Amino acid sequence: MHGKTGIAIFFFHMTRTTGNKIYKDYAGELIDEIYEEISVSTSWDFENGLAGIGWGIEYLVQNGFIEADTDEVLKEFDNRLFQALIYNTPREIGLLDGLVGMGAYFLKRIQNPASNNEKISTLTNKQTLIHLIDELDKRTQDVSVIIREPQTFDICWDYPILLWFLGEIFKQNLFNFKVEKIIERLIEPLNDDKSLPKLHNNRLLLALAVIKLSNCRIDRQQTKETIDTSINLNIVSNKLLTSIYRNTITNKLTPNSVFIANGTLGIVCIYKQLFALTKEFHFKTEMEYWANQSFSFEEVDKGFAGFDFMNEENTFGLLEGLAGIGLYNNTILQYDNLTL
Repeated sequence: MHGKTGIAIFFFHMTRTTGNKIYKDYAGELIDEIYEEISVSTSWDFENGLAGIGWGIEYLVQNGFIEADTDEVLKEFDNRLFQALIYNTPREIGLLDGLVGMGAYFLKRIQNPASNNEKISTLTNKQTLIHLIDELDKRTQDVSVIIREPQTFDICWDYPILLWFLGEIFKQNLFNFKVEKIIERLIEPLNDDKSLPKLHNNRLLLALAVIKLSNCRIDRQQTKETIDTSINLNIVSNKLLTSIYRNTITNKLTPNSVFIANGTLGIVCIYKQLFALTKEFHFKTEMEYWANQSFSFEEVDKGFAGFDFMNEENTFGLLEGLAGIGLYNNTILQYDNLTL
């Protein structure tokens, strides 16, 4: 989220957009440096460690930016992350340093078109995900902790991130009885309007996750299986999207922040995904509005490239840095279903 893998993803996208080979060469050098820097002390997490690096490698291979046999390249990643799950199970649930981050890696691994049940690596990774689903089932018994709303906008809020992840797991038809059980448990509080997020930013983010769930399908020969809940997901998403205004969104963003983590590009990211899922023109209009807002901030003398960075260590990354700014500036009008 803050280092060389995210920067490499940005430069590979720049290569595809501009046709300039120098970006590809530089991105390749970054990938080589990453492998040289990995050691036994490298953390397992998604934010800064093996799960995020491995996810990035799979993303690049699956989108045709690089050629590699990820079963071979990521064999040690699979082993290290499996051992971390079994022997040092994450205490947190979320994406950056929790179970969802670890699950995102293994999910990306089995989404590789080359994966099939004849491969030991695929079967092992699926078994790891089943174990992780069991762990999520245990950790979500107290829903009040999971749905607790942050006081400011955070695109990595655990609750919607977890719902999004479970929707993606469902599409893999992997332990769906348990997956639907967890989703039902997590969604049930939204029947009560008092449980809805107070901040419009958080409502928007949660609405995206709920709409994602309502769009999840498993295509079979005769039928299309959808997530089965006793709660109408469309009614929930409509409640969440009611009366969301631009000024109330602005008020709860980090002041003058353009970043994906907590600023205007985070809102762009959400509306971009909403438009991709629903094709509703309103979401496209809002995406373009917030994109214009993102690049209309007055440049500052401090910071870098005219942007003021609250955490200088994250200046160049995806979540709070220039790679994220550049990536979304590069793809905003392409509507290419880019998912970060």
